[in-house]
Order: sequence, then C-alpha cells, then structure tokens
Amino acid sequence: MTTSEAARILSVSSDTVLKWVRAGKIEAYRTPGGHARIPINAVNELLADRSKMARRASGITQLSSFRYCWEFNSSSDGIDPSCVSCLAYRSRALRCYELREKDGSGTPIHHYCRERCQDCEYYRIVSTVNKSVLIVSPGRKWIDEIVKYAKESGIFVEGATSEYECAVRINAMRPDFVVIDCGFGSARTRRFYRHISEDNRLPMTRIILASRTARSREYCDEEIFGWISKPFSFEQLRSMIHSVK
Repeated sequence: MTTSEAARILSVSSDTVLKWVRAGKIEAYRTPGGHARIPINAVNELLADRSKMARRASGITQLSSFRYCWEFNSSSDGIDPSCVSCLAYRSRALRCYELREKDGSGTPIHHYCRERCQDCEYYRIVSTVNKSVLIVSPGRKWIDEIVKYAKESGIFVEGATSEYECAVRINAMRPDFVVIDCGFGSARTRRFYRHISEDNRLPMTRIILASRTARSREYCDEEIFGWISKPFSFEQLRSMIHSVK
C-alpha cells in the first residue's frame, strides 16, 4: 500500500505514516523510485493494535481475544462432540445466548447446553461486553462525529469508507451491527449488503440501511434489521441498538 492508502485505513495523516516508517514502527520497503510501500499485513496488525488502544482509552469493555462458546468450553481433547450438533455452532453465532427461546426464560433452544444461560460462565462474560457497530459510508467526516460521541457511551463504533477497509474492520471487530450508507448508490450498496450478509463470520450481525427516505427495496431485496434516516445522530443509532434485548 502507499502511505496515503495506509493513512486512510488507519485514520491518520500521510505524514504520520511516513514518521512511523522512518522510526521503524511499521514495516515498509522502498520502490526503485524511492517511494515507501507498506505490506497489507503490517497495516492490518497496526489497525488491530490501534483498535485495542482506542477501546481501552474509551473505557469500553471488549473481550481481549474473541472466542465462540464452543471454543470457550473446549478442552485439550478438542471441541465437545455435542457442540458440533448445536445450533450456535452450526450458525456460528457471536452471542449464542441470543438464540434462546423467545419466551424470555433464558432456556436454550437446544438441549446440548446443560444449564440456563444465566448460570453459564460464558454468558456472564460475553453478555457484559459492549455492542459494536461498523458504519460503512463514503463520508468520513460524519462517521468521525458519531465515533466521537460513541466514546462516551457503552457502544464501540468504527467506520469504513471502502470495501477493503470494511473487510479489515470486520476481521478485527466482528460487529454486532453494520450500518450501510445508501450514499454509495444502489449497485454498490447491494454489493456491500451481499458481502456482509454472506460472511460466515457474521451470522447474527444485524444490517441497518441509512438513507434519506425509507426505500430499502431500491438498495436491497432481502430482509434487513432496520432503516435509519440520514443524517442520523448517535442518540438515534443508540436507540435502535438498545431495542435489541
């Protein structure tokens, strides 16, 4: 990547990236013409580190290392065979307890869990982790405004302005919600929706479309979690997220 491309992904200036290159803080090499080029893996690693620092600085609770419930409960012998037949395992649910029965009892919808969700150690850990939101939009400025207000709340928000940056953010944060700005145009919005909805790392992620009018069929023929009028405030976004129990 060029220093400008890396700067855009890392949300810093090109001069900052050049300083990191000169100080050896990020891996880079020089082209025959003397221009700095940065391996994509180096950008991904630094992006993950900066995300962790941002979470600590904002006081937002996140799992230090993401693990699915079947990984959390696995032993040295590997995954429990009963987990392989479990709905949470088969759907790759980020928060397995969201698959409980709709009657609010907390009783799992499969019989492989030996206890109620409220009595499960994994539930006690993961249910306290703050929800995360990825906003995919061609406009960086208004994303930054949302991120600024989110830092003072219990919600972790990051933004992406391109397909590549979206993929990097998803890999790093595994968002509970993805807001897709229809300002990309109908064709590109559809592509974003398709890639996110078909990503097997995000089976339970809820997709929200943002546009000035609620014409979701123009941008997506599939069912979406919700629609939010653009431009929206952080309070409006938080209200929609908190509607999910």
